Amino acid sequence: MPYTAFLIGQTNRHLYSTTTHMFAESLALPARPGGYDALCQRLMAGELSATVRFVEAAETFWIGVEKWSQERGIKMEQELDDLIQDQE
Repeated sequence: MPYTAFLIGQTNRHLYSTTTHMFAESLALPARPGGYDALCQRLMAGELSATVRFVEAAETFWIGVEKWSQERGIKMEQELDDLIQDQE
């Protein structure tokens, strides 16, 4: 989750004032992945014990991250062929 906040900050060319305020500040920035807000708010509120709801929120978030990264040309995974080419 922090890495997504970092990507949101980078995409919006925003430097967070402190890591303590990073999640709250990230919610004020445009161009956030779908599902990010709900999961971020649960995380900030400490609502992690409702396992089924948390898992559903996390799944929605990852679907949003995949779409968001594709729209921006951010490669989220690397194929073996790409790794081998990078080594050459």
